[in-house]
Parts: sequence; structure tokens; C-alpha cells
Amino acid sequence: MEGPGAHPAKLNYLRSCMVEEIEFREIKLDDPETKRQKGDAIAVIRNGRQVAFLPEADRVRRALNLPLKEIEYTFNNFLTIMGREPTSDEREFWRAVVDFKRGQKR
Repeated sequence: MEGPGAHPAKLNYLRSCMVEEIEFREIKLDDPETKRQKGDAIAVIRNGRQVAFLPEADRVRRALNLPLKEIEYTFNNFLTIMGREPTSDEREFWRAVVDFKRGQKR
């Protein structure tokens, strides 16, 4: 999912839960023609395997600042909140955020 024009940024959130490692890696996206940065994204990595890739890396900062109850509500009620089913990447992102926050409670 990371490809040409993508490079990891310095900000990484890493959490090792009991048996699972969850990492949110910010990726800077470059335009190959102009060599300028065209945006950023967030890669969700579980146990060393990338499971989701979404634009707007800031979404992980906002999500992780929410209380666990609100994160769980968003995960369980995405259709009601957004008026559509989540993409597989969105589903994996919110699942990882829930698991990450639950791991912080231990």
C-alpha cells in the first residue's frame, strides 16, 4: 500500500498489547512529477503487516484523543454516524484505534 512517492514520517504511535502490536505510521506523500509533498496518510500496522491506509494522517491524532467510549461508539455505529458503510480500511482503522486505547487501560 505504501508506494512510490510515499515515505514514513517521524510520528509513529506504537502499542504492544498482550499478544498484538499495533502501529499507526504517518506517511508523507510526494507528487512524483513535481517532487513536492502532496499530502499525508496514515498506515495501520498490526503485527508487522499493513492492514489499512487512509488519507489525512491527522485523523489518528484526533481519534486517539477521544475517550474510549466515544471510539467504541464510532466503531460500532459508523453507518448511523456517516450514513454509509465503512470501507475495509476505515473498519480496520477504527478497530485498531479501539484495540490501541483498550491496551492503554491495562
